[in-house]
Amino acid sequence: MEFVHASCLISAEKGPTRMEKIMMKRRTSMMPKRIRSPSGEDKKVEDMCILTTLEELHYSLEDSDLSIQTMIQSPHLADLRTEAELWHGKLTKLTEIISLLTDCQQNWLFLCKMFAKIEVCTQLPGVVDLFGETDTEFKSIMTSICDDPKVMSVLERRKGTKGWRELQGDVLKKMLTSCISNQEGLIKSLDHHINEIRSEYPRLYFLTNSQIVSLCSSFDDLRNMVQHIRLLYPGVLSVDYCLPPNVTSNRVNQALDFTIHASKLHIVSLEGVYGEKLPLVSQVT
Repeated sequence: MEFVHASCLISAEKGPTRMEKIMMKRRTSMMPKRIRSPSGEDKKVEDMCILTTLEELHYSLEDSDLSIQTMIQSPHLADLRTEAELWHGKLTKLTEIISLLTDCQQNWLFLCKMFAKIEVCTQLPGVVDLFGETDTEFKSIMTSICDDPKVMSVLERRKGTKGWRELQGDVLKKMLTSCISNQEGLIKSLDHHINEIRSEYPRLYFLTNSQIVSLCSSFDDLRNMVQHIRLLYPGVLSVDYCLPPNVTSNRVNQALDFTIHASKLHIVSLEGVYGEKLPLVSQVT
């Protein structure tokens, strides 16, 4: 999907013909956008429940909605105003659902890592049962989305029409909100174990519980750890990555390789706010 940016809309205010072309582009570009899940022969069973590019999609939706709002302000919109306002409503609902999906998945990834520890399961048998229920609920949501990954499919449709499914629109939002509430209850019951994580690495005392949850959910894509590294080490501006030698890469498009093999990235060096670069003795994997 190609989003129309504000600069295009400003130039579009020169006349209604240009505006109509932009709206046509909007109609044809929104429909194919998909929510992606990991691909590749080596993906794990758990990966089937993980949706990728959610953060990128969230920013794209916000940018697109801003463009639509700019378009609505144009005096040349004429008969397209109703459709533009309809798209604004759809993008607002999409943004809300994508935000809920991101939070729900982040909590689930953290809980999976915590309950993979034998000592946690031994000390909190009752909580483990509650996690099992939440885990089943989360996976049913993700399975429904993966069966029809087009972004527009999460919006509510009339029953009996093409693309209708039970988990859409308000029903999906309600289920995601309920799942997040249950997950947050489980995370609260794990306060003692979160403090144990802090005691192993004292700098984590600088982070809130929610930030630690986000950090522990980022290990499948080290690029998401940059924001946490900056909190722990204020002097760090960015990090450099590489792929292991056994991964076949396309030298022409490194960014695409990093996206496809996000779970295999290694951190090789840190860059400071003054431009200094610190190579790591051992790569972070």
